Amino acid sequence: MRRAIRIAHLTDDRSSPLTSTAMSRLEAKNISPKYVSLNNVLSLNSSASRIMTLILMNGDLFPFVLTAMRESALPASSARSWPEGRGYDSAPSLATKSGRVWKRILFLLMIAVQVVGYIVLVQARYEGQGLTPIYFRFTTASDIISLLFHLAIIALLVVAFVKPSRIGRGRAISVATLSAILLWLDFGVRRTPPDLFAPEAAVALLLAMFALLATLSTSSRNWLPPGRRAFRVLRKTILIAAIMILFAFFYSFFFPTYSRIEDIAAFNADAGVVLGAAVWSGLGLGERPSPALRERIELGYELLAANAIPRIVVTGASAPGELAEAEVSKQVLEQQGVDPSKIVEETASHTTLEQVRYLHDQLFEKQGWTRFVIVSDQYHLARVCEMCKFNGLTAIGSPSRIHQPVLDLLYYRFRESMALLEYWLLGR
Repeated sequence: MRRAIRIAHLTDDRSSPLTSTAMSRLEAKNISPKYVSLNNVLSLNSSASRIMTLILMNGDLFPFVLTAMRESALPASSARSWPEGRGYDSAPSLATKSGRVWKRILFLLMIAVQVVGYIVLVQARYEGQGLTPIYFRFTTASDIISLLFHLAIIALLVVAFVKPSRIGRGRAISVATLSAILLWLDFGVRRTPPDLFAPEAAVALLLAMFALLATLSTSSRNWLPPGRRAFRVLRKTILIAAIMILFAFFYSFFFPTYSRIEDIAAFNADAGVVLGAAVWSGLGLGERPSPALRERIELGYELLAANAIPRIVVTGASAPGELAEAEVSKQVLEQQGVDPSKIVEETASHTTLEQVRYLHDQLFEKQGWTRFVIVSDQYHLARVCEMCKFNGLTAIGSPSRIHQPVLDLLYYRFRESMALLEYWLLGR
């Protein structure tokens, strides 16, 4: 199908030199001024080409209606007259009546698929953390962002249902295919335990979600080559991904944290929590905390010594052949004179989510502790506190004082932004 322009009342402004030039060139080519295809526009040159291009790009310059024709141009003998008494908004649709029907049915099915997908992801997010699903909760960023993202997709599908000509047949099929794949992947997320969910799978799923949003928000331009149309969708996918990553980046960067002893003491926490980090070994020095873990331990010790927290929880499992991160943290604290009775040791967790689940299942449910001071790197605290809030815990973050090279810091912040997005949208 080739796109064409019906120019209404063009002859009413023959006094314009540009219009007159355009009309004369059309008549010289034996082309009806009422129907001009894009190929005809491009075949014109100089001022005529410019005026026709302006008409194509800006509907405010001249009244016109877009329609579709199979021929590259309609000769004057076959040009149809525009029915009397019909406005420009009632121009023939880009799709036939039957085409509009099947596309609307398809869009309705995709709306249902999105609703089911949202329900499945909510169940995966809550059940993966041992919680009962709440489908419409607005107290955490994870609940709000996930709901808004799916509502945006559903809203675009509703627009496509109302105006099916906005999305061509090929793109409608692409959207349906993406929706089906995403629903299948959503069920896969629910079936997979959080500790077995690979980061690569999370990135692929997030990109597929962004691609679906980009495909729906990009209007069809059937006169462009297929490669150019695909590039427009790819470009918008990258733009959406960049916006989401930047949002997560700045959210974690500006997330409020607490460093003053007085502020932390006023919080009246049940415990401070030192999250695990790497343990180093070798060089005849035995097993020792990495710089990141050591800075966390030092801050936890300062808070405990200043009575800002009543006790300290150390977390983290071990790599093969090494002491657990929590054991190394406990050893350092005991060497600094901390009473072992004030140290709670957790040695089974390998991920941040498992550490938060330990706080919920063992300390909140069994001990009744509800308020925690989380000690970790600054860029990590937003996600940890978000997880705590999601699990019904009240937590504030206190950042360690570790100094890292700029490139390393940017890498860790980018990685943490992706992890935060993964938690917001997938609950992993």
